[in-house]
Amino acid sequence: MYYFYFVLILISFSCSNRPKPEWLNSQPQQLYYWYGIGIVNKKNLNNDCRELAKNNAISEIASQIKLELSGKFKRVITENNLNLNDFSKSIFETRTENKFFDVEFVDYYDGRDKCAMLVKLSQVKYYKKIEEMRENAVKTALGLLEEAESEFSYQTFSYLNDAINEIFPYVDFPIEVEYPSGTGEIINIYRYIKVQSSKYLNRINLVPDSENIEINLVNISKESFNVRVLDKKNGSILYNIPVLSYLNNDEKSKTVFSNQLGNSAFSFSQIENKSIQYINFELSTEIMKNYSLIGEFPKINSQITLNVIPPKIYIFIKENNLGEESENPYINSAFSEYLNKYFSAKFVDQNKAEILIKGVANTRAISLEPNNYGIYQVFGDATISIINNQTGEEIISKSYNKIQGSDFHSNFEAGKQSLKKISKQIEEDFFSQFIEYLK
Repeated sequence: MYYFYFVLILISFSCSNRPKPEWLNSQPQQLYYWYGIGIVNKKNLNNDCRELAKNNAISEIASQIKLELSGKFKRVITENNLNLNDFSKSIFETRTENKFFDVEFVDYYDGRDKCAMLVKLSQVKYYKKIEEMRENAVKTALGLLEEAESEFSYQTFSYLNDAINEIFPYVDFPIEVEYPSGTGEIINIYRYIKVQSSKYLNRINLVPDSENIEINLVNISKESFNVRVLDKKNGSILYNIPVLSYLNNDEKSKTVFSNQLGNSAFSFSQIENKSIQYINFELSTEIMKNYSLIGEFPKINSQITLNVIPPKIYIFIKENNLGEESENPYINSAFSEYLNKYFSAKFVDQNKAEILIKGVANTRAISLEPNNYGIYQVFGDATISIINNQTGEEIISKSYNKIQGSDFHSNFEAGKQSLKKISKQIEEDFFSQFIEYLK
């Protein structure tokens, strides 16, 4: 390298007034060499013109190598369904990094408005260096392959992918090696790793604890749904495998890695009001894309069928309008309609119920007579409680006070309006709390 710059300096002194060399117009051609010409415009140039010209010349050689490699790798790109740009980034950069170039200085021209440099690279030296790198990559890949096949786990895919990464820049020529060592068996290592990757992927088995489950919507958050990740070949546990789960056709999904017992447990905050539903489990291909070089991942899935049992509910809300029990209770009806619509609730006797909804509502008149505007005014109060009938625990309790009802005809009709308003408020804020409990 020092010799390179020494020669460069000597020549620069002698060529400041020399005529433009022929190689500026016509690039030299020589068997078993690549030539590169780097030209730099001196206008507004603050950096060393020689260094820039040298880098440009090397880049031109790199472009020639890339062009040559594009043809050789066309088959590989097609077989692996790769994007040419991505492929160029991952492969060409490895094969054309400047640190691998043992370039030889040929000539330097320093003109008034531009400078230029001519360099060449021996194809024999270049391919010898690439061959050394290829041999090292193969040794590393074989070591990774041995690790991958020593024990089947999630790490297996990491080893296989790393092995592919090692040899991928050199698969323009088939890589055939003895494997396992000492057996005399010759394999194409690239093809072998791809086949083994597919075999390992197809050994993953997702096994739910149960394929059919009866579930109650009450306290659904306490329920857990588990799938075990096992090896189809021998039934052994596979840990640290990413599994995703989703309910029915919901696009939102959760990913859980199987633990050392092979379990991936999932819970859902809300299950729809349908008699039959499905919990789906899949191998998380999104995470496995980190290992995209080992091939396409098959869809590995399993399913649990949920038989949803509607909650058993007992409702007793006493509504008194001006001391008389209402014949058509508003609050009671509001609860019944809502629970039937959204939860297909089953209304049963108190001793059979899982949830008790109890309450009392009363109305009172301000006066026996209408006010100065001819309006009768009545106020209503109500207290509603929801109780877990199995534990006796009061889950929610809420009071509504001084809810005004008005009417032009009578206090009794004004009392009805008050009860209607209480019913409406319960629908707006109390039902949401009840849903949270069911979640």
